[in-house]
Amino acid sequence: MSEIPDNPFTPGIGELPPVMGHRPEIETHLLRMLRELRKGRAHAKYVILYGPRGIGKTVLLTWLESQATSQSVTCASLMPVNLQTDGALARALEAAAGHPEIVRKILRSLDFTISAGLAGVSAQLGARDQELDPARQIARSTLLIILDEAHRVVPSRLARLMDAVQAAGKTSPVALVLAGTPGLEDTLRASGASYWSRAAKLAVGLLPPVEAERAVAEPFRQAGITLKDKAATSLATAAEHYPFFLQLYGAIAWDAVTEAGSWHPGPEQITVAKEIGHAKRRGYYSDRYEEFSDAKALPLARAVALAFLEHGECLDDARLNAVLDRSVTDVNLETPDARRLLRAHGYIWRPQPGADWEPGIPSLMDYMIAKTEPVKFRLDREI
Repeated sequence: MSEIPDNPFTPGIGELPPVMGHRPEIETHLLRMLRELRKGRAHAKYVILYGPRGIGKTVLLTWLESQATSQSVTCASLMPVNLQTDGALARALEAAAGHPEIVRKILRSLDFTISAGLAGVSAQLGARDQELDPARQIARSTLLIILDEAHRVVPSRLARLMDAVQAAGKTSPVALVLAGTPGLEDTLRASGASYWSRAAKLAVGLLPPVEAERAVAEPFRQAGITLKDKAATSLATAAEHYPFFLQLYGAIAWDAVTEAGSWHPGPEQITVAKEIGHAKRRGYYSDRYEEFSDAKALPLARAVALAFLEHGECLDDARLNAVLDRSVTDVNLETPDARRLLRAHGYIWRPQPGADWEPGIPSLMDYMIAKTEPVKFRLDREI
C-alpha cells in the first residue's frame, strides 16, 4: 500500500487546523466588519470574543488575520507583552503597519514620539503612497488591531489602548478585536473605559456536533482513509466538541492509523486513540489543578463542580451564589471575588449576559472532583 500522508491535525496554540469547523454567526460578523473597514465605515469599532480555554478563540483570530490580509486590510496582531509600555505598543504597530496615518494618530494620542530612525522610513513610505495600487492604498488607509489573551492585560494599559483607538477612530477606519477567557469582562470593567460596553460581544462556545465531527472526519477523508462505524462521532464526543481536543484526539487517531498501516482503521485503533487522548487530557488538567492549588481555591472548585454534577449542566445565579456563599470561608474570599476567580480561570462562564452559568469544560470539573477526594459514585464522562 502507498504511504499514509503526514499528520495534518494541529493540536497547538492558534494554528489553523485542516478543517476549522464553521461558526456562521461569528464568521459573518467578523467578515462584515472587514467589509466596513474596506469601505471606510468602521470608526473605532470594537469586537470582543470570549470563551473558555481550548474553545478556538486564537484559531478564529488566526483565521481573521488571514481574511484581513486577503482583503488588503492592514492587521496588527498583538499579545499582552506588546501593551506593557507605550514604546512596546508603538514598536508592535510600526512592525505591523509601518506608519500609515492611523498608526500616527494612535501614537500621537499616546503622546508617544515616533523614533527618528523610523520617522525617516515613514516619510519615504508616505511619499510613495500615491504610487501604490488600489489594494495597497486600502491597506494603508485601514487598520485592524487584534489583541489575544486580553484578559491578562493590566486594566489601565487596556484602557490606554482603547482610548488611543477611540481617538484615532474619530477620523479613520480602525477596528479593535479583543479575545480572552470569560474573565475578560472583569478586566474590561476594571479598566474604567466605557467603550467596551457598546462592543459586539461574541461568545465562542462548543462547535455544533456536525461541525465537530466534520473537523475530525474530513482530514481522513481527504487522505482517502475511511473511518468506520461512526468513529468520527466517537472521537468528537470523546473530545467534547472542544476544538483543541478535537485536534488532539484527531492527531492521536491519525498516528494510530499510521502505526497500524491501514487505510480502513477498525474500532481498535479508535479505542486506543481515545485512551491515549484521555491520558493526555488528564495531563493538561493536572496543570489546571495546580493553578487552583496555588490560588488556594481547590475547595471552591470542588464545591462548584459538585453543584453542577447534582443540578445538571447549568446553574442559575441563585444556585451558584448559594454554593459560593457556603464555600468562600474555606478560601477566605467574598462571594463576588470567588465568582470572578472562577470566571477568570474559565472554570465557569455564561454564553451570553444573563444566561445560566455553565462549566468551562465539564470533564475538567469531573477531574477536580476525582482529584480532590475519592469519588464514591460513577461519573458520566470519562476523565
